[in-house]
Amino acid sequence: MIKKILLIVSMLLPATAFSMPMSYKMVFEVQEKIYTRPVPNYQTACLSPVLATGAFECNSIIAVGSLHFGSFSVDATGLLSAFRIQIGSIIWDLLDPNSQLSAFRNPSQGLGAPDPGFVLKNGLITGFSGGVSGKADVPFIDWKSATGSANKFSAFDLPGVNLKGDFRIHKIPEPNIMFLFLFSIILIFKKNTFSLPQPAEQEPGYQ
Repeated sequence: MIKKILLIVSMLLPATAFSMPMSYKMVFEVQEKIYTRPVPNYQTACLSPVLATGAFECNSIIAVGSLHFGSFSVDATGLLSAFRIQIGSIIWDLLDPNSQLSAFRNPSQGLGAPDPGFVLKNGLITGFSGGVSGKADVPFIDWKSATGSANKFSAFDLPGVNLKGDFRIHKIPEPNIMFLFLFSIILIFKKNTFSLPQPAEQEPGYQ
């Protein structure tokens, strides 16, 4: 019985490992905050609660030096199975139709692409070449196509407020498939080893 189980599991192990998605973590570090539509006496307006009313530049709460995070997963075919970024109150989520995410774009496929353009190094995704678009002109996020580097980003969280900075991707460690395989075999072996057979019932008339 144990040999049959070992044979089945060993046959399924390569397919299981291949089908597991690869997950990544994204980190955005805001290094610049540029106002592309300055209002008159901007510094005074933002410091005054009365004058700041209606001044869209003052409503951006993203601070220079702040960190923002995201994550995504790629399945065995290379397609995105999950994608989520949050910068301030702006959320981009592939699995949430109510988020800001409307479409991806990359240099080879343009707007409506299946991903923001993966930049690969040694088989791992290390950056993006394209961008992600919202449901209107703003917000959006651009990477290499606008910044010249797959590890730099340029984003608009509000009209007139351009956020720029460093972008990093880290692969999330996967569980050790071989360890899980061996652990499962040990559990099966223990279960079969310590399952004591029940004594057979004696037929009536026998001592």
